[in-house]
Formats: sequence, structure tokens, C-alpha cells
Amino acid sequence: IPQQEPEQNMTDPATLFEPATRGLFIDRLVRCLGWLAVLVGLCKALLEAYEIRLYAIQTYGPVIHEFDPWFNYRAAEYLAANGFERFFKWFDHTVWYPLGRPVGTTIYPGMQVVA
Repeated sequence: IPQQEPEQNMTDPATLFEPATRGLFIDRLVRCLGWLAVLVGLCKALLEAYEIRLYAIQTYGPVIHEFDPWFNYRAAEYLAANGFERFFKWFDHTVWYPLGRPVGTTIYPGMQVVA
């Protein structure tokens, strides 16, 4: 009858560095460090995404910069009053001061058309 080796108790700190368990311990350590690196990278990416989304608020304050409802209302009124051809050639001097804005070529007109 072949003799069986006694089972190694991996939770016993005294057996962690014995030659028979050293390789297994190092494998588990490397695996844990790999998952830790993945977790740290994921947390850093999430934090960076959060900071990017808050950049405009931190820099300019809580002001609506895009999707301004008053601009969209005014654009819908202009489209209704002047038609498609003039809407797509419309250069609005009252926004993006002092430069103005070529509205017809810089927005998606879906909301104005539906309104």
C-alpha cells in the first residue's frame, strides 16, 4: 500500500513557506495580485470617467451648456416660421457670442422637426 502524504493545511501560517506548499502559495499570491491590479485599474477608470463628466460643472458652474431648452425652442420657432431651406442656412448671431453659430450645420434637427 503506497503511503499517502499528509494533507497540507494552507490556512496554517507555519506551513505556508514549507517547500511543498511554497509554489502553491506563490501561485495564489500572484493570482490575488493580478485581481487586485484589475480592481485598482477599474476603480481608476471609473473615477476618471466621473471627473471627466464633472469637468464642466467644476469649471463653469452648474449652467446648462448643451441641450439648452430655450435655444431648442427658438430653433423650432425659426424652423416653423422660415422652413427647412432657410433653417439649414441659418447663422445665429445671438449665440456663441461674439462669433455666432451656423445653426443648421451644427445641430441635429430632429427635435425641431418633430416639434
